[in-house]
Amino acid sequence: MEVNRRKMNLANAGLALCLVLGTAACGRQQPSGMMGDFTPGVEGSNPSDFIEYKGKLYFQLTEKEHGTELWRYDGKKPVLFADIIPGVGTSLPTAFARFDGKLFFTVLEDEYGREIWMTDGVTTTRVVDLNPGPESSRPRDFTPFKDRLYFVANDGRHGNELWYTDGHGATMAADIDPSPGSSNPTELTVWHGELYFAANDGTHGTELWRWDGAAATLVADINPGPGSARPTWITPDGDRLCFSAYLEASGEELWCYDGSKATLIRDINPAGSSSPRDLFLHDGALFFSATDGAHGRELWRLDADGADLVVDLNPGSGDANPAYFFPFDNTVYFQADDGKTGVELWRLDGGNPVQVADISAGEGHSEPMDFFVFKGYLYFVARTPETGRELWRLEGERPRLVVDLWPGPSSSNPLGMTPYGDQICFSAQDEGHGREFWCIDGIPPQP
Repeated sequence: MEVNRRKMNLANAGLALCLVLGTAACGRQQPSGMMGDFTPGVEGSNPSDFIEYKGKLYFQLTEKEHGTELWRYDGKKPVLFADIIPGVGTSLPTAFARFDGKLFFTVLEDEYGREIWMTDGVTTTRVVDLNPGPESSRPRDFTPFKDRLYFVANDGRHGNELWYTDGHGATMAADIDPSPGSSNPTELTVWHGELYFAANDGTHGTELWRWDGAAATLVADINPGPGSARPTWITPDGDRLCFSAYLEASGEELWCYDGSKATLIRDINPAGSSSPRDLFLHDGALFFSATDGAHGRELWRLDADGADLVVDLNPGSGDANPAYFFPFDNTVYFQADDGKTGVELWRLDGGNPVQVADISAGEGHSEPMDFFVFKGYLYFVARTPETGRELWRLEGERPRLVVDLWPGPSSSNPLGMTPYGDQICFSAQDEGHGREFWCIDGIPPQP
């Protein structure tokens, strides 16, 4: 796709000018562009884990004077919010989750290990030292359920098990594997008023479990005995819960649980595993990618009539590898490879895949991903030989480059795109700077 590089470079110059002259000179209410060179040179401050809370944007950022700590942006200027380990020490705040009017996250300290912290936007405190002393409980998978915040952690005695907090300490919900080993719950999913997940009790292998707020129960021993079904991609589908699971006789296939029993939907690949993944709902049907052994990895659909191949997008044994499904404007956008134009932008039209555009013309791959919506437009990151990997948006059926932050074929590789007020905030790199904190208004230059 031909790109007017001169206009893109002018747009970059305009962004830089706004930073120098201030918002009044640009007619904006907020600054736009790189918000600061916090770690001068090409090393970068590597901002990440963006989350909006109480009208402010919180994230982690590395600065030489304070290490990697918790920062906040109010639309005017990013500032250090909490120097949890004072001085050049690094707390590495991550895994942010909003719950009960507070922001929860994990922090790594030499004295306490990685444990749960929280802030109300004023005070920042440790919730609990779950694994006492310098060892870490490593909390993960924060999931709100029934007025509690559930997570998986290791207190040093029970292995990785299911826990919850209300902001005052933490309680183990269930020691699913009563031995010193871990049940290692994963895929925490709320469905029909209960919390479902995959776990291993040490007897049945990794199977489907549920927690009703009082007790943990094995839902189904899909792969009987000590063998593991390893349920993944657990996805609510109305009155059933669908997932990918392994049974020795059929391999890894699509299963659904209706509240009383788990059922194999179809042995899509009789000679092996179809390995369903990327499950998502659209227009009353469950879509997913799978391979039946003859058509490669393609798009499939489960509806009232069963599970069927939607289309052999990359004919024969080639893999279309549809992925990064994102609902927008009554359809679903994704990336796929038809074997002719490379990995490009597609959407569903009446349940059938249609290519939106060959962004990287010919057999090149634009690999569109990281979709999000801002001011009624679909934004994403894509690559072309002319611009590298940059931020794009869809205008009708036309993909359009928003801005070439690193002009030419080099890539700014924007990550963590987060709509915030009238801006899109993210991390990116350009010529002369490492990965830093950027915010732009998302309006492309006019042709």
